[in-house]
Amino acid sequence: MDPSEGESFSIADKNEVWVMEMIGKGNYELGAVWVAVRVPAGHITAHANQARIRQFPLNDSDNCVYSKDVIQFAKNHGFYSGPDEEFSFSDVYNPVEFEGARMCEMRAWSFFRKTIGADAMKPYEDYVAGKNLSNRMPWSFPVKTKLTLENMTDLMRDHLEDTPFDFRYDVGAGPYNHPYRWRPMTFEVDGKTYLNERSTGTQQTAWVFVAQLRQNMPDALTAVNWFGLDDAACTVFTPFYTCSTKVPDAYAAEGNGAIMDFKITSAFWVFNLVSQMTYERWRIIYPELYAMATKMQKNYADDLKKTDQELLALSKAGKTEEMIARATNITVERGKSTYDQWLQFWEYLVPRYVDGNTKTPVPGEKNPQVDWPGYGDAWYKRIVQDTGDHYLVPDTSRLASANPRLRVRFPSNKV
Repeated sequence: MDPSEGESFSIADKNEVWVMEMIGKGNYELGAVWVAVRVPAGHITAHANQARIRQFPLNDSDNCVYSKDVIQFAKNHGFYSGPDEEFSFSDVYNPVEFEGARMCEMRAWSFFRKTIGADAMKPYEDYVAGKNLSNRMPWSFPVKTKLTLENMTDLMRDHLEDTPFDFRYDVGAGPYNHPYRWRPMTFEVDGKTYLNERSTGTQQTAWVFVAQLRQNMPDALTAVNWFGLDDAACTVFTPFYTCSTKVPDAYAAEGNGAIMDFKITSAFWVFNLVSQMTYERWRIIYPELYAMATKMQKNYADDLKKTDQELLALSKAGKTEEMIARATNITVERGKSTYDQWLQFWEYLVPRYVDGNTKTPVPGEKNPQVDWPGYGDAWYKRIVQDTGDHYLVPDTSRLASANPRLRVRFPSNKV
């Protein structure tokens, strides 16, 4: 099939969740073909830039709907010639190749691994490694424990940690175990092509959200978008009521900076400032960032319970317009709070970590305690392996005993 654009969509309300997959008809016809499948009760599913719906029920409109020509279009143009019942949307319109398994399905696999267990996903390691493309994962899995909001935000931060594909410890991670690889996603050495792992948490993310849908709330208050800017691993998921009629000024999409227009008043740019600093010394700075982000999210979760009750009272009293106005104000206030706190966090990080040091204030003292964490033993060993004796310091104790004289040491940290 000629190249065309495809996409997967998660569609949900407070009662059910569907996944829809769609692909344009390319140069053959106008329009698109699509299929949508309901996630079974008690199951989870995930998708990441690779079509995952294969065979689907043709006569079960409660659980599956599709475009009327989804199969016939493929037959008309020679993409498929088998029985309708065996038709696979993914295999026909978006067949899995190495890149689809390793760079896309890998993310879904890691999501499943953290929710249903490593043992259950072990059989599919060869598939997501791109070595056995016929060993595809099921579309959904049953889960025994209900996922929490905290689970979901942490899943969005995933870097394949503690899996066979964990990339925090090879030379590309640098001395600070940096779980990022700058694009391009592939590179060549001596005529061979290699890849950079593609995890869920990634630097090129502009925004991310987790939708929380509450069955016990009226329609206007059902959905709360826990919205974050920039890299999902380095953001603060902030709860915004979806009935709001205004966004916080710092989150405005227009008039407050752009992709090549830095503005300190833009939450997007403030989150990028913190992320960029953290990338440089990940192993040292990220634990502090994560603690700050999750603390803020916990505070927002506690506050959400209170504001829900306030808005619910207005709804029950029939004061819908007042409720929406109040929800809007709360959303704007939360966005401003996140922006203010994250700007202050960056202002705290700069003096604490500038120049490769770690500075900790000492109560009652003008100057902080200064630590030099260095690169870590593993990286120092790698330097020696690469350079041999180039940086070797002679055994000065033997030299001194052979030639005793007055020795003066100048402080190494003074000019």
